[in-house]
Amino acid sequence: MTDAATWENLISLLQMLTMAAAGFWLLYRYMAAAAVPAVYFLAGSFFCSASADLFFLLYNFLRGDAPQYFSAADIGWIGSYFFLTAALLTIGQQRAGIWPSAALTAVTVAVNLLLSYLYGHFFTNMLWAAAMVPFAWLVGKGLPRPFYLSLCCFLLLELDLFLSWGTVYIILDASVTVSLLFVCYAFRYEIPETSAVSDGE
Repeated sequence: MTDAATWENLISLLQMLTMAAAGFWLLYRYMAAAAVPAVYFLAGSFFCSASADLFFLLYNFLRGDAPQYFSAADIGWIGSYFFLTAALLTIGQQRAGIWPSAALTAVTVAVNLLLSYLYGHFFTNMLWAAAMVPFAWLVGKGLPRPFYLSLCCFLLLELDLFLSWGTVYIILDASVTVSLLFVCYAFRYEIPETSAVSDGE
């Protein structure tokens, strides 16, 4: 196994553990907000991502190679976007104009089309686009609120990740994990403080 593959597996392991911990933390922190579906959808997104990383790691460990281009890992990662979109829909109250949404959506579509041109797998990339485009649109509508800014950073880092390789890919993969931690933290601004469990409890 090359050094790059070793680092990729290490980051996937850290990402899996981080996303699982973040999901459980959200459920605990906002257990008083049981009537707020966004809590469950955001936690579900983190659990989907953690499950995808788990499959990636197990496949790599057992087979000695990364999964095929479309695998159960992709299903988990794509599913995480649907959960994120559902969370944004339940939060509502997006107030920004159309241009931020149009710009993020255009970039998302362009990257997926470019990936199809460079590497093929058009159907798979369109599945990714189907999950990412509604998410990008809703993120743009919520700017510049902190939670939406963190989601925008995550989306742009993820798109950059798709187009990178080697050391840059490893750095961006780690950056995506960090950005999701900011997403988890910034979520507090969308949930009333009275819905959170106090740290002293």
